[in-house]
Amino acid sequence: MQARSFIKWNNIDLFRQAALLVGILFMSVYAAFSDLEKFWGRKICL
Repeated sequence: MQARSFIKWNNIDLFRQAALLVGILFMSVYAAFSDLEKFWGRKICL
């Protein structure tokens, strides 16, 4: 019983870490795309 609950909590922790990692990755990709857009906009303007 204890081992099963431990595995369950461990899975929840892993899921939380995975969600956090995905969120950070998405934010970094979004920031990179916005920076690229700004860069190309400047290049086109110049």
